[in-house]
Parts: sequence; structure tokens; C-alpha cells
Amino acid sequence: MIYLDNSATTRMKPAAVTDAVRDSLEESANPGRSGHRAALDAAENVLLAREGLLRVVDGKGCHCVFGLNCTHALNTAIFGTARYGHVVTTVTEHNSVLRPLFDLSRKGMIRLTTIAPDKNGAITPEAVKRACCKDTYLVAVNLTSNVTGKRQDVGEIGAFCRLHDILFLADGAQAVGYTPVSMNRDCIDLLAVAPHKGLHAPMGAGALIVGDRVSLSPFMLGGTGTDSRNPVQVPVLPEGLEAGTLPYPAICGLAAAVPWWERHAEACAKANLRMSEQLIEGLVARKFPCYSRPNAAGVVSFNLPNLPSATVADELDARGVCIRGGLHCAPLMHDYLGTALAGACRASFSCDNAETDADELLRALDEIVSL
Repeated sequence: MIYLDNSATTRMKPAAVTDAVRDSLEESANPGRSGHRAALDAAENVLLAREGLLRVVDGKGCHCVFGLNCTHALNTAIFGTARYGHVVTTVTEHNSVLRPLFDLSRKGMIRLTTIAPDKNGAITPEAVKRACCKDTYLVAVNLTSNVTGKRQDVGEIGAFCRLHDILFLADGAQAVGYTPVSMNRDCIDLLAVAPHKGLHAPMGAGALIVGDRVSLSPFMLGGTGTDSRNPVQVPVLPEGLEAGTLPYPAICGLAAAVPWWERHAEACAKANLRMSEQLIEGLVARKFPCYSRPNAAGVVSFNLPNLPSATVADELDARGVCIRGGLHCAPLMHDYLGTALAGACRASFSCDNAETDADELLRALDEIVSL
């Protein structure tokens, strides 16, 4: 089998990661809920994961809040900052950003402006500036498109938001672990992370990195292990936003994934860039519609003439090649690309893919077209 669905989750998990998950299950304890040695050891592992992730995103002075996944993190950020006013977002966003914002808009709490990329697929600072007004309180931008792999340069957008006292939320699901991300350099106030993708950590935990300008209301209420006599949940970071038991095995896996990633990040990015370029060249040579340019996230979206993407994905699956078809939970992006009906085939590489995998995919596509 050739696995080319790494943007959904990277298939390869380093041995250190699987070992850490197994150890967390064999020596289970609930971090932050008791004072005995086992619980304190578990809390130390959680702290190790927080510190590692903050290193990855240049988040000195920020807080790392753990949740169930990146969608949980984005909902925590959007609903935790929600107030009457204006929000700016983009057509490149995933539904984990769009649906919470549309929900707030339908309820009359916010006015929402959605901006499109320029001809190069970039969300420009000028477009963001034009969209903002005097009561804009939040700008939400996808750092890397999960459909095309396009990486946004957001430093100037973040600086504009900081200057005008607007919170800047970045969806880093397809960016963190693939390309350098800096909370401090790019003036990011809130960053959502999916560790099971570019960092090669397990599924089951997401993270929200919170800067010092942000005040968040809890998205979920419940036990935090702190101030337990208080009937009101106090949003002291990070525990005040982590109601309930943490996904401890996945967090332990993340703690082990970070040192591995620090040693291999550059090589992984180069491999993804090389393989995405190889596939794109083959698609262009065949005159198949292609919506991506070479990128370090390893994302290549394309279609075959007159075939729905779901059909192509099924045909490839029958030939032992795993990709994703459909709308990729990003409907406005497909409207922008003109693929709302057929969807798009997405092949996504990782560092464990062989150099021949792109060629095998192209051969399989040739066979499907010939039939």
C-alpha cells in the first residue's frame, strides 16, 4: 500500500512516540488530579509536552492549552473571544473555523467578512486592512491551505492586527511541523495546532497556544484540579481552559515527538517539497488540472478530466494507493477553485514516503484515465 493521505494524519510515528504512548498506558495516572508520586510524574510529562510545543512555535511567554484536537482548539479560541463586533476571515479556511464563525454570525453576535486570495493564492495584508473596520476584534487566517498547500506569509497581517488592537488567530493545522511558525515574529495571538500531522505525534490531542494579550472565556466547564471549591470556573491559564481529564497518552506521545521533530524537521520539509514538485510536474505534463505548487507541507490537489474526485480516490484505493477525494472540509476554497461539484483529489506526502511513490500514483492515474 502507498499511503498519500498524510495531511489527514501522518502515518509514520517514530519509535520514541509509540514507546511513550505505551508507557503512559502501562503506568497510567491522571495529571493534575492527585498529589501522589504517579500523578506528579504524569503532570511533569504534560509540562514537558507544553514546553516542547512552545519551543516549536517560538512561543516564549505564551501558554499551551491542551484539548481533544485542533478543531477543539479553534472553537476554544473563537467562542472564548466572542463578543459583539466584526470578524475577518478567508475563503481558505477549514470548517473548524468557518462553522463557529457562521454560527456566531447567524445568531447576530458578529458581522463576518470573508476575503479571497489574490491570483497567486495569497491572503494579502492589503486585503485584510481593507476588510477591517473600527469594531473588528478578530482576524482568523489559515497559515497553510489543507487543499492546495499554499503557505501564507502572515507577519505583516499580524503586525497590523497588533497595531490596531485586533486579535490574530492562526490555524496552524497544516503548518506547524512543516514550515517555521513563530508566535512572536508574526504577532500571532492564538495558534491552533494539530500535533498528529507535521509533528508525527498521535491523534487524540490538539493544542491552542495563547499569547499574553488574550483573555479567553472557558469553552467547556468542569473540573480543572484547581480552586475546586469555587462554583465558577476561573480561566487561569492553562488549566482553566482544560476542563476534564486530559488526553494523556497522546500528550505523552507529543512530548516524545518534539525532540524527534527537532532533529528531522529540515530533512522532512525538503523531502515533501521534492516529492510534491515531482508529482506536480507529472500532472502538468499530462495536462491534468492541478491546484497546487511545490510546498513543504507535501500537499498536491488535482483532478482527472470528467471524473469526480471521489471516484478517482476509490479507483486508487482499489490499486493500493491512499489519497483523499471530496471537499476537504473547506467549501469556500472549493468555490474559489471552481471544484465545488467534483471536489479535488489530494495526495499528501510525508518523510517516510519513497521517491517512487509519486511515479506509482501517476502510473495508476494513467491506468484510470485509459479505462
